[in-house]
Amino acid sequence: MEYLDLIRPEIDKEYGDLHSGYTIIPPPSGLEILASCVSSKIKDMEVRIHPDIENLTPSSAGDFVGISDWFSNHQNAMNIARAVKRANSCCKVVIGGPNASNLGARILKNHPYVDYIVYGDGEEALVGIIEAGEGKRDVGGVPNLWFRDKNGEIKYTFDQNVNLNEQPLFDFSHLVNPKLEPYDSRRRDYELDIDRTPIPLSSIRGCIKASRLGKCSYCHIPTKGVRLMKPERVWEQIELLHNNYGITEFFETGDDFVVGNYPEKLLKAKPKDFAVSFRIYTAPDKVSPEIARTLRALGVREIFMGIENINPDILKRANKFCDVSKVEDSVRNCEIEGIRVFLPFLFGLPGETDETAQRNHEFAHRVAERYKNVNRILYSLAVPIIGCSWFNELASDRTIQEQYPEILWQDNLDYPRLTELSLKRFCDVNLDKLLQIVSSPPSLPSQRVASYGDIAHKIMGRKNE
Repeated sequence: MEYLDLIRPEIDKEYGDLHSGYTIIPPPSGLEILASCVSSKIKDMEVRIHPDIENLTPSSAGDFVGISDWFSNHQNAMNIARAVKRANSCCKVVIGGPNASNLGARILKNHPYVDYIVYGDGEEALVGIIEAGEGKRDVGGVPNLWFRDKNGEIKYTFDQNVNLNEQPLFDFSHLVNPKLEPYDSRRRDYELDIDRTPIPLSSIRGCIKASRLGKCSYCHIPTKGVRLMKPERVWEQIELLHNNYGITEFFETGDDFVVGNYPEKLLKAKPKDFAVSFRIYTAPDKVSPEIARTLRALGVREIFMGIENINPDILKRANKFCDVSKVEDSVRNCEIEGIRVFLPFLFGLPGETDETAQRNHEFAHRVAERYKNVNRILYSLAVPIIGCSWFNELASDRTIQEQYPEILWQDNLDYPRLTELSLKRFCDVNLDKLLQIVSSPPSLPSQRVASYGDIAHKIMGRKNE
């Protein structure tokens, strides 16, 4: 019997103040999806998922270790990889996740204890890595994979999308410590909690806008078209989790839930008298009265609408095509149907000025005062994370290279510094005024306001040193 350990590292200490708007974080559905795929295809493999690493020591790690890497936990991911490899030099260390996807060659070059980097979908890649380790497959034939060949040269295999309708359903059976009690609607003390992140689903992958018009300049998530799970299968997955664990709250993590008539198809396939709720993403100009009614009938109770900025020129430069004149209509249509909205605003995108930042700020306050369904408002300094075209623009700028040469090779990037450099290079703003705005989101009566101010706080801290 061989063992595969999948690990979700904690947030790095330097990003400890990072906020998502929620206080209760769910178990990692993404790792459970991977585990279910591996278990269905490799019968002599025991898969263990560690939502935290309190009970996992490097010496107890298995033959294969997969680590989820986001920009906010990158250092912890590398620390775990190093410790595991030192304890067991024969263990194959695999790093995946959105951050690792964009750092493949850099991580392999800078960290010899990492064996593989998965780019994008990890289901088939992880199975292929295990089969290659057993001598059943050549690693060059494994999709979505960065690796070192026999000569130590870093190479990438090829892109391949996973068919969502051919993957097994997941059931959290691989979790070492599930901690699903807060989600069990069968409990007498259970109640809907706006601070609890719903259980993530992955029935939509990819961004419809990105597939047609290209990604927004600040988006670093790897995308390869748009894939939709069949509506009937979506409900099978939901019913499985509901029947096994009493789960009734779900978070569809697809970039945009409103893909054509997909919501209508889901509603048509919905089991009769099946009461569940959803949190979804969609564009801020997309929720017509008809769509709002459909979403309400499905059980959608909160929508994350990426407003970001109301200045058309800034949005155009960011390759984000949004009709800002329809934003309030979307919020109003949701209010009529009793759907709460989560509104994020980005400050400091290329082209920002003192005037555009102030207008964005005033708009956020006006919407918060006018509409009672505004549940959260998120203020952020826009961050040029590796993998987005904005980062590429910074990395190709010789002035930026002179000020921060590590931008060309480092994998643990100094994002506060890059944000400052971008503000100076591509914006016309007074930094003190901008930081003051980012730290002053609207107040929402009886509701929690999340200010995604970690990067802003770090910049303020450096200014005060």
